[in-house]
Order: sequence, then structure tokens, then C-alpha cells
Amino acid sequence: MKYAQIFAIGTILALAATAALTGCTTVKEKWGELWSKNKPQVELPVPTPEQPPTQATDDEVDFSKLKWTRGGSNFSSAKREQGAIIRNVRIRAGGTPTLFYTGEGFGHWPKREAESNITHIWCTFFDEDGDGIYERGGKWDWGRANFLERPMHHMDFNYKNWDGYPRKGTPWAAVITDVKGKRRSNVVKGVWP
Repeated sequence: MKYAQIFAIGTILALAATAALTGCTTVKEKWGELWSKNKPQVELPVPTPEQPPTQATDDEVDFSKLKWTRGGSNFSSAKREQGAIIRNVRIRAGGTPTLFYTGEGFGHWPKREAESNITHIWCTFFDEDGDGIYERGGKWDWGRANFLERPMHHMDFNYKNWDGYPRKGTPWAAVITDVKGKRRSNVVKGVWP
């Protein structure tokens, strides 16, 4: 206890005893006077209004910058599913380029057919003029729930308007969607080897 509190308690007890013996005032009146003069000065924190949470995004490229010009499908309205994550995405060149990746959160996505292991669609985009818009891209392969590497040969065999691989050093962005193109993962990026 602080000295002022000890003093106040002692004073109250002395006044109470005096009042009880003399009968000149009530303990309640003396207590009120003493309390109003010696009440502790405690500053309570002023509550501040909560800030609304900001929408966290783990997209390395803004999803709206991906232009669906290849692959025969436009999934630009796919909604981000926070638990659906791709990571460690890399492309190996030499011969047929191959995409390697890991991920999580696709186990509950519907399969293409009940007996298949296909749960998602790979979509890749290229920013060939360096303006931040990934103008050449779209669907190029079905993805498997077991995250096997994906040979990228469809890009070179005129698969639904695909017309070859980009030049070395071209920025790329990749995203996966569910088999209906309604839900999507995060967007990752890299540079063509």
C-alpha cells in the first residue's frame, strides 16, 4: 500500500472512533468527506474503437492482372480460398519444361471424376512486355491431389490457343483453381529459366 492510502485508512479509523465516542456526526458523513478528499487518482484506459480487420492476401501478383487469353477457360471470377495454398513453385527448363510444387488445402475440393485424382487446374501467365500485366496465359493442365510435377508440354502443342514457351527471363505468375474454376489458391510468381 502507498503511504497516502495507509494515512487515509488510519484517519478514517480515528474519525470513526471519535465520532462514535462524541456522537457529533455519523461515521458515514465523515467517511464521505474523507473519501472525496483522498480518493485514489486512477486513470482508466480510454477504449478506442476497433479497426476493422484488413483482408490479408498472400498473392504475389494481383489476381486481376492475370489475363485469361489461353486455355479455353476464363476463371477470372474465382474466389480466393484462404486454406488453399501453393508454394515452392519452380519451373525446370531443358527438354520439356516441368513445373514442381507443394501445397495444401485441396483435399476437400471436388475431383474431376469420382475415380480420378484430379482436384485442380494449373493456370500460368506471362508478362512478356514487363508492364505488370500478365497478358498471355490461362489453363494448361489438370493438377493432381498428390502434387506430382507437371510437364508443361501443352503450352507448346497448340493446346487451346497456347502458342509456345516464353523467352528466358520472362516473368510468370501461376495460380490453381478447382475443377470448376470457382475457387482459387494464392498467386505465385517467378522468372522463366
